Amino acid sequence: RTAQFREQKEREKIHIASVSPKEYNSKLDTVIVCGYADKSDIERMSELSERTNRFNMTGCRYSREDIGFMIDNAEYKVYTLRASDKYGDMGLVAMAVVHNGIIESFMLSCRVFGRDFEKVMLEKIKSDASGKLCGMHVPTEKNSYCRDFYKNNGVKYYE
Repeated sequence: RTAQFREQKEREKIHIASVSPKEYNSKLDTVIVCGYADKSDIERMSELSERTNRFNMTGCRYSREDIGFMIDNAEYKVYTLRASDKYGDMGLVAMAVVHNGIIESFMLSCRVFGRDFEKVMLEKIKSDASGKLCGMHVPTEKNSYCRDFYKNNGVKYYE
């Protein structure tokens, strides 16, 4: 864990010296892998949903059983985003659940704020959408940080 804090401190130095997320990610040699979740992701996804507050569009929490059900159910598309850079592997840092054209949940670890990873995952979701796509936002005491995310990225809010 100490190594992770050191890595994050080094990232922050580069972040301060960067003018954009694109430049920041470039300086860090960032590698992003966005795709569909599988069974090996269940534990981390549940943990992410339990811990994420500031960028959790609905405040939703998922048990391991919930996530397993969605991964096994063809009506759902469950997305993950993993990232690494020259300082190390950050692992699974974002997830989203799409059901019948509705983004029911979307969350991003605060460790990767300012790197536009959420936009990468949203673009993947949009490219997979076969029809209308809208996103749910349920305001909580802690998620005002992301309230305009869909509006700012061309996705209508679910009503």
